[in-house]
Amino acid sequence: SRLLVCLCHQNGTSAAHVDRVSGAISRGKAEKMKKSPILLLAGLIAGTGLVPVQPATAAPPRLEGKICPHKVPPGTWVGYFDGYRESPFITREDSYWPVTRLRCFKTRAECIAWKYWIQTDFPAGTRTTWCRLK
Repeated sequence: SRLLVCLCHQNGTSAAHVDRVSGAISRGKAEKMKKSPILLLAGLIAGTGLVPVQPATAAPPRLEGKICPHKVPPGTWVGYFDGYRESPFITREDSYWPVTRLRCFKTRAECIAWKYWIQTDFPAGTRTTWCRLK
C-alpha cells in the first residue's frame, strides 16, 4: 500500500496524498482548494517516518561471577558495584541498605552482563559501578 496519509478538507475532498515509500506529495484537487499548512506538515512527518522503530534487544545472560582472590591475577576482569537496596522492613520513612559487590570474570562481556543484572537487582540506587581489566 503506497497511500499513507490523505489530507482532507472539511468538505471531504482530498487535498493531498503522501506516498509511503518516497514521502512525495501528490496533489489531487489541492490546486483548486484552500491549502492547509498544518495538515501538510502532519502528513510530511507521518510520511517520512521520523521515529524509526527499533527492535528490542534481549537481556544478557545472568552471570554471578567468581569471588575475587586477595591478589587478582593479571588479565582478569573485575566488576564492582556499590549501591543500595530497599529495606525489607516496613518503617515510617524510607530505608535503604548499602550493597557492595566485587566479582571476577574471564571476559569483558561477562562483566558487562553481570553489571546489567546487578543494577537490575538493586534498583534503589547506584553510587559506583565499573568493569576494569586487572
